[in-house]
Amino acid sequence: MRRNIKDRVFRTLFKDKGNIVLLYIDLNPEDGRIGLEAVTPIPMEPVIRKGVVGDLAFTVGNDTVCLVEAQSCEDPSMAYRLWRYLSACYDIVFTSPDFHMVAEHYTKWKAFVVYPFRGTKGEVVEMWSNMQDFQDWSVFRHIEVPDGGIIHQYIEFCRLVNTKISHKRMDQTAVLELLDECIDKGILKEFLEEHRGEIMDWYYRNTNVEYNRMRDLEMKMEESMEKGMEKGREEGKRETFWYVVRSMMQQGYSVEAIASVTGLSEDEVRSLEKTIDSTSTPSDASP
Repeated sequence: MRRNIKDRVFRTLFKDKGNIVLLYIDLNPEDGRIGLEAVTPIPMEPVIRKGVVGDLAFTVGNDTVCLVEAQSCEDPSMAYRLWRYLSACYDIVFTSPDFHMVAEHYTKWKAFVVYPFRGTKGEVVEMWSNMQDFQDWSVFRHIEVPDGGIIHQYIEFCRLVNTKISHKRMDQTAVLELLDECIDKGILKEFLEEHRGEIMDWYYRNTNVEYNRMRDLEMKMEESMEKGMEKGREEGKRETFWYVVRSMMQQGYSVEAIASVTGLSEDEVRSLEKTIDSTSTPSDASP
């Protein structure tokens, strides 16, 4: 759960191009200020479909920038992971009309790895395109994380997650306390205030067993409805509701709960309940 909360906040935080600009400035203060027009995010879905785990990637001018976030310890395979990550990103950049680039004009890249739990305020390590030995970690550039910047605030958020959320305590109250403490301390304050409800809704959907059971039933019902429509709208609807109601009855759901999931009235559910008690197929049942 701790890992999932960090990932969720990271991905939501850096959907905003303005936050990507702030991140780039934190990591590259020597480049000066850049505007929103200079940044183009690289979509992660095509990267992940290539079998590569990706966190954040974007272009700035003629540079490709990749970021691997919230690593708890040293990973001997990190250089290999970054090569695969960069390769997948280049495939997208060179072939997508959104970037308007060609390979021979697009040779520079930067890659960063975030270690929130190193030292007193975390650490960011950079690899860059003119390196010769990608197994020699001593030549990687260790970046001084600027106090109060967006990457420093994210690192502080990760530290608080590890303090507040544990195997013994990862309930809703613990998550609310985490968000409240971050906001009180000014850690990603505006972002967390704006997305507090979204984060709590995500937490609820991913941890509430009863909610997920109901959602699974709703999804199965929708799938069955689609298949049923191929045989005839009314016949498919009758067959679908019959099986869904029977399944929910067998699991002990109340008439009210069944009506809520299916959209039937309670009287219609009771009518189906009678036919289910007396038949083994839906042929004589009607919603």
